Amino acid sequence: MATELEELVEFLSSPSPPVKKAAVEIVSGLTGSEEGLQSLSKYSEILLPSLSRLLSESKEVSEPSAQALVNLSQNSELAGKMIQMGLIKVAMDMLYNPESCITRLLVMLLVNLTQLDDGVSSLLQIEDEKMRGLHIMKLVRSFCRSSGETADDEFEHVGSILVNVSKTEDGRKMLLEPKRGLLKQIIRQFDSTNQLRKKGVAGTIRNCSFEAKNQLENILLISEFLWPALLLPVAGSKIYSEEDISKMPPELGSALAIEREPVTDADIRVQTLEAIYLIILQEAGRRAFWSVNGPRILQVGYEYEEDSKVMRAYEQVGSLAVFDWSRRTYIHRILLEMMMTMGFEISDEFLGTFVPILVYWVYSGMYVCLGSLERYRLHSKVDEDEKNLVTKSAVVKGVLLQQTLQAIISVILFKITGSDDADASTTQQFSLLLLARQLIIAMLVIDTWQYFIHRYMHINKFLYKHIHSQHHRLIVPYSYGALYNHPLEGLLLDTIGGALSFLFSGMSPRTAIFFFSFATIKTVDDHCGLWLPGNPFHIFFSNNSAYHDVHHQLYGSKYNFSQPFFVLWDRILGTYLPYSLEKRATGGFETRPIKASKDE
Repeated sequence: MATELEELVEFLSSPSPPVKKAAVEIVSGLTGSEEGLQSLSKYSEILLPSLSRLLSESKEVSEPSAQALVNLSQNSELAGKMIQMGLIKVAMDMLYNPESCITRLLVMLLVNLTQLDDGVSSLLQIEDEKMRGLHIMKLVRSFCRSSGETADDEFEHVGSILVNVSKTEDGRKMLLEPKRGLLKQIIRQFDSTNQLRKKGVAGTIRNCSFEAKNQLENILLISEFLWPALLLPVAGSKIYSEEDISKMPPELGSALAIEREPVTDADIRVQTLEAIYLIILQEAGRRAFWSVNGPRILQVGYEYEEDSKVMRAYEQVGSLAVFDWSRRTYIHRILLEMMMTMGFEISDEFLGTFVPILVYWVYSGMYVCLGSLERYRLHSKVDEDEKNLVTKSAVVKGVLLQQTLQAIISVILFKITGSDDADASTTQQFSLLLLARQLIIAMLVIDTWQYFIHRYMHINKFLYKHIHSQHHRLIVPYSYGALYNHPLEGLLLDTIGGALSFLFSGMSPRTAIFFFSFATIKTVDDHCGLWLPGNPFHIFFSNNSAYHDVHHQLYGSKYNFSQPFFVLWDRILGTYLPYSLEKRATGGFETRPIKASKDE
């Protein structure tokens, strides 16, 4: 016996117009809920063809039918079935039927269906050599001919279809074919005040820019329209000087010489910056970018930018525009393309949190792979195995626990400062001087914090016994034990110290990636237990593996508290213990105090 839903679906094919109208309205209503979608999907083999046939009927039937198909097509499995039954061709035929009154719904249906690669292939008519590209040409023409300035803009969602199409290689190639001239027509719609259209255009340009390596010439053929579309959204609100404008083409300079409405959608600004980045990965693209005074425009725009995500996109382009990192650009392009194609973004905050953790294990693992190296050890391998009061497995577990806590706090910190610090960051320029100042401030801040907290943990017997003594169970330090601490010490010494250095220096999350990675390498090296010839940390830093080894010995536990960079506070406050490196008869080196400093 047929269920009620089966009967309802069958009524869609009823010869009675009132019955058919009532049935399609009920079906349309059911598709508006998740429960209804799931129930109806069981009868998709009958339901979808029935709804497709109703698209050609009067508005009172075709409209709820189209709405039902739009809702159902949000399910990728059902969308796939619609594509297989040729619904894209049906939708396109109805879209250009003069008697059709469901244009907006048909366009929205195409948006959903082209989210699948098969849907894009069907729309492009890849299998039909004679008709290939006809559908997309019609859509672009309609997109460009409709005004976009009225409240009832039936073709505004075509921009989303073009974004979906340009995510595929076939789609990008078709849009970039010079003879078709599709991208040129699309770019000219960037002047529209309709944000949905503008966003569709920006996304399409960005996606087409992935072909810059092979089709840069075709992209630059439309430079007259390309550069204004890419640079005006990120040019800031400033009226540019005559000197700046004189270095720009007329179509760009004239727009920047007057007041203009800013592009408020941050996603559009990010997309245009990503497109610029992909274009200037190529040498010819960089030359074209410089020829329109692009770096100056980005410099000004960066000063006015307040969104941290957009600022990171500026910085990415700026690094490439100013420095020709020819060996790294291909890798950057591949990584960026992979992340964007997969819809996955790795933020600087993410990297600033997890790259130092990765660096810790990679760098310490390097020392493990080097083997025992007895002739360079500060303690023998036997001493490492016998004198230490904690097993290596416990050390690994302890370090992983501390790094987990640090990661959680880092994520929270970046979340808090991501928006609040945006205003303060808007004045930063692409300056090596600024970078150097930030790094020096960060090093001094973290050194100061760690010296006094570290020293107090030795002075306070309770803190030493219950907290800091855990680290000193490693009498003979080794690389991956560098961060073996009590979790509370890790929080006080490393996590809070790192947070303060980040905040006081004013560095960006991107700078933080390099600073904390360097600090991690330095900390691991200080605990490696080796004195290797030519080690740059031994050459440039007095605070090194030998210096810290003194502190881990019984005679040095009241001295050499400074870490991780300088010995400044030990010298100022009289806790610096000079030492000499002597060769052991059995091989390697050992640190010996030269004299005892007067304890405060």
